[in-house]
Amino acid sequence: MDFSFVRSPHTDMRAPFFLGKDWLKSLDFNPFSMKRDEKKLVIGEHQSHTKDTGSFSVQIAIFTKKISQLTDHLKMHPKDKHSRRGLLQMVAKRRKLLTNFKKKSPEQYGALIEKLGLRG
Repeated sequence: MDFSFVRSPHTDMRAPFFLGKDWLKSLDFNPFSMKRDEKKLVIGEHQSHTKDTGSFSVQIAIFTKKISQLTDHLKMHPKDKHSRRGLLQMVAKRRKLLTNFKKKSPEQYGALIEKLGLRG
């Protein structure tokens, strides 16, 4: 027997598990996460050799990109306190990386600061 004429508020709902495992990956809903292509581009600009993904300069560049994205978000949503806390944590982590990088190699530090447009 066909009950398609019966309308229930629950018949139009589709839970995420009906859409497959990769459903959340296909959505573009998280403004804070960097896309894979964006991250590869930032890494490519700041890496010292082909397999360099974790040096000071690369990590600082990635944090700078994330911080700029979060800053733009907070300009639109000034009451978002949780994101502001995350921003402050990222800034603190980047500051620690910058101080360690400055101690290790001051010449490269100066070049990175100019390239990223930080400190003035």
